[in-house]
Amino acid sequence: MDSKLYDNRYLLEHIVLPKNFYEHKINFIYVMIKSAGEFVYDVMKDIIENDGGTMPYSKEDYGIRFISLDDEAEKGDYILVIDYPAPEREPLCIRAICIFDLDTSANTGFEKYCFFTIERGMDNASLPMLCAWNEDGSHSNFGEVSDKLTEQIEAIKSMFQNKQEVNPDAE
Repeated sequence: MDSKLYDNRYLLEHIVLPKNFYEHKINFIYVMIKSAGEFVYDVMKDIIENDGGTMPYSKEDYGIRFISLDDEAEKGDYILVIDYPAPEREPLCIRAICIFDLDTSANTGFEKYCFFTIERGMDNASLPMLCAWNEDGSHSNFGEVSDKLTEQIEAIKSMFQNKQEVNPDAE
């Protein structure tokens, strides 16, 4: 993987998307769901082409899933999964998992929210790493996590619903 492509992917996955999630919250979620992954593809393509490169990925390499973690359709905790092309090296992402609370009936929410990343581990690692990008731009690393989406979601859901500190490295 050439260094420009690596830098461009890192920029999108670790800086652009987390920053926009925290700045725009529900509008970010709406755009992601409505575009079904095409928005992420278009942003990645723009970043690469503005840097003089050619987009090596297809629209099908990007995907979006919206999941309710509660039985009530109008309020509760939700997850937005953003799937990326297979990462060529660490610490590029396999996917991002945004978790947040929302009550559409009262037009409230985002009292709790976090942007998690599932990152490719070191070259000899058999499992990916569970990380989070915090609102202040800092990065938290929670160690290895299952390579199965359902188990990744369960780990994040448990941290989120138990209000576990998502920035353990902060002093």
